[in-house]
Amino acid sequence: MAAKVLIIDDDPVVLLLHKVILKEDCGADMIACFSEPVKALEHIITHQEEIDKFVILLDINMPVMSGWELMDALYKELDHSQLHVIIVSSSVSIEDKEKAKTYPSIMDYWEKPISKNNCISLKQILESLNAC
Repeated sequence: MAAKVLIIDDDPVVLLLHKVILKEDCGADMIACFSEPVKALEHIITHQEEIDKFVILLDINMPVMSGWELMDALYKELDHSQLHVIIVSSSVSIEDKEKAKTYPSIMDYWEKPISKNNCISLKQILESLNAC
């Protein structure tokens, strides 16, 4: 199975923008978008046998369930050692960046929107997951 990118963000414009960037600039083929973290959680749990092939791009400031709450739910439900999460947020808060470091499965913290440099990193991650 090829690596799959899950974009989780409550803003439909950001979802569309990031999906286009991922396809055109990052070379990602398999992309799933979720505007509701609860639906993303259900999808991930349903496909947990594949989580080692998922790269999750996660916004943290969302209504109903924040990105932090989603991370906590994932840690309760799954073997988080196989998770590959990148925070993609408009937050430049030092507290958020420090909090991200407390989750071993969070690989990086990117500011919105995704940049060309972010794409280089994502390509390398996807290549390494596809090689496994």
